[in-house]
Amino acid sequence: MKADRKYFVALAACVLSFGIMSCTEKVEVTDRGVMNFSAQIGETATKVTETSWDGDETVALKAEYGESDVEVKAYMVVNAEGDMTVAEGTEPFQWYGNEFALKAWYPYSVDGRIVLTDQSDADKFFGCDLIYCSVNVVQKDVTLHFQHKMCRVKCYIQYYEGYTKEQAAQAKITFLGYGTVTYQDGEIVTEGEPNHEISSFTKAAEQNQDWFCAEAMMVPCEMWDKPMVKVEIGGDSYVYTPTQDGDNGRNTGVLTAGSRQEYFFNVNKGNYSLTVITDGINEWIPDDNSAVVPDPVQE
Repeated sequence: MKADRKYFVALAACVLSFGIMSCTEKVEVTDRGVMNFSAQIGETATKVTETSWDGDETVALKAEYGESDVEVKAYMVVNAEGDMTVAEGTEPFQWYGNEFALKAWYPYSVDGRIVLTDQSDADKFFGCDLIYCSVNVVQKDVTLHFQHKMCRVKCYIQYYEGYTKEQAAQAKITFLGYGTVTYQDGEIVTEGEPNHEISSFTKAAEQNQDWFCAEAMMVPCEMWDKPMVKVEIGGDSYVYTPTQDGDNGRNTGVLTAGSRQEYFFNVNKGNYSLTVITDGINEWIPDDNSAVVPDPVQE
């Protein structure tokens, strides 16, 4: 009887031990392993389109497990839906069941230096769309929700009295701002002064083919009393310099992160007026406050 009881206790201990081991193995299988990432892009304040990926972008992911335990890895966005895979030759992040902080930003470069002066086509233009995400990771599958860090500026030549449609179509629109930044951890660090010419992405306006426009991604900052937009048409040059005199708190010289600001030029051979739409507010800047600089003035 004693021997039978010893055998039963030993058998029960064995079964219990096997059960514990099985549960432990089950936790490892379901909770640990290679992490899966996907990325979504949030809209700017007034942006309703072009919030998807091309499918060939390189994104930086930075895991912060503690003050001194940090890893940065390059991941590739593989399709418009934002599915991601680790860059070739890089070990993917692993999930071990411990919560950690994750930062992500695009575009990714080894030294973090981004040149903004050439935005002359769609690829170069969207390549300057600096975006950022920060999240606490609590599971193996993570969706990253990126937000825009730049100000998307569009300039229209809306009316062009004294010029032909062909001259308007060939007009050159140049933005002036910071030409180079360092971009790491989602922080923009500027270089120099905001006086660099930015070649813009120019196209016929979608709504009306008689309008012509250009766009650029610009660093958020204040541009008071600084040349910001130059329009060259038919041999004449017009420079818009926002001033606080007469601005009445409209902040027309403030480039705001994550927004789209639009400038509508109404050119009349030798002078112009300007309408500004910023953060959804339509503001009219009259002739005497618009800092018109025609060069040369032709009668």
